[in-house]
Amino acid sequence: MFPRIDKHSYIPAYIQIKDHFLRLIETNVLKPGDQLPPEHEIVRETGLSRMTVRQGIQKLVQMGYLTAHRGLGTFVAHKSENVDTMAFTSLSKKLSSYNQIVTSEINIFEERKASKEISDVLGIAEGGAIWYLDRVRSINGIISLHEISYLPKDLFPTLTKKALANSKYKWVQDNTSNAILFSEKSYIPLLAKGDISKILCIEENTPVIKACITSYLDNHRAFEYNVIHYRPDYPHHTLQSYRN
Repeated sequence: MFPRIDKHSYIPAYIQIKDHFLRLIETNVLKPGDQLPPEHEIVRETGLSRMTVRQGIQKLVQMGYLTAHRGLGTFVAHKSENVDTMAFTSLSKKLSSYNQIVTSEINIFEERKASKEISDVLGIAEGGAIWYLDRVRSINGIISLHEISYLPKDLFPTLTKKALANSKYKWVQDNTSNAILFSEKSYIPLLAKGDISKILCIEENTPVIKACITSYLDNHRAFEYNVIHYRPDYPHHTLQSYRN
């Protein structure tokens, strides 16, 4: 029931916690309605800090696999509660169906070293090799969003700037043995400042939406982390999720 933590692994301990309990859920060792061991027991058995254990468990709550009830504990979600996959559709293809002309311009594509923040999200060692992508997308000639993407190089050693000229997700599907499974998204309203207002060609303090998106393969490894800023007049879009 309790995970064995490899403290020498490049995979952060909280990700190992998440992956362990996820395997138990997916193999039906833990069934819908079952309660996880109390946090303090996991801390005692693994030797990890309470914060690290909580971070791993919280990931599964965010993904919909667990539900946390204050004063009662954490339980495996029932299938009707568990929304765990998402349809990935090319932005260009989606908007083209509405007669919108979508273009993409890559400003920077290069290899970099992962910061601690990015390495934690992608589950790689700090300083590990990543691909850094900075690009803008325009709709009918107007820059509508600015996107920065981080992808682990060990997953995509042959990725090129030319490959990114087309659908990034199609390239990922065609060049890995794993399927794209789901993404975690958070949206933050804020006021444009500095470079963002210049890139999006809007005045400072114009409201924009910032999206932070982590995308996963079906082996539950994060393959991309995106930070996107949308203009306030960016066309609305609908996210489709599928239940088991």
